[in-house]
Amino acid sequence: MLYDDRNVRPGVQFAEADLLGTPIRIIVGERNWQERKVEWKRRDYDKKGLLPYDEVLPTVQRWLTEGGSL
Repeated sequence: MLYDDRNVRPGVQFAEADLLGTPIRIIVGERNWQERKVEWKRRDYDKKGLLPYDEVLPTVQRWLTEGGSL
């Protein structure tokens, strides 16, 4: 798990997380959080989307259990 709370632009944080090979990115942003959602991105499928925040943990656990290139 990587938690990046530096005072830099999000693009810099995302680029560096990609360089480190982070397989799943969960982005908690103010706008989506107000809608009770978080953004996700999977590196192995190059897909992204939104999840209700109460589904994040079970979904990520399922992805990690499925394996694949994670």
